[in-house]
Amino acid sequence: MDSNHALPQSQIILFFISLYLVAIGQGGHKPCVQAFGADQFDEKHPKEYKDRSSFFNWWYFTMCAGCMATLWILNYIQDNPSWVLGFGIPRVAMIIALLGTMT
Repeated sequence: MDSNHALPQSQIILFFISLYLVAIGQGGHKPCVQAFGADQFDEKHPKEYKDRSSFFNWWYFTMCAGCMATLWILNYIQDNPSWVLGFGIPRVAMIIALLGTMT
């Protein structure tokens, strides 16, 4: 990269802060969701033991299917209408999610 296209130091710092915040958020979110979901089932009760296994299967399936569908849809939006819209949709969704956690 030549010096005419170098990023300002503030943008590089903001990028790494954002990257670390996403890593911290994902590291705290995914394990907690699984544990809280599994905690709802009694291991000693035969039906609930089976339901707990089903919970993990459905939880993992929906997480993977949701990621796949989101990436597929956003890639289509970025390739066809515009990159701005493709990045704007997740931005708005993250702002709504952040505001929802503050209330």
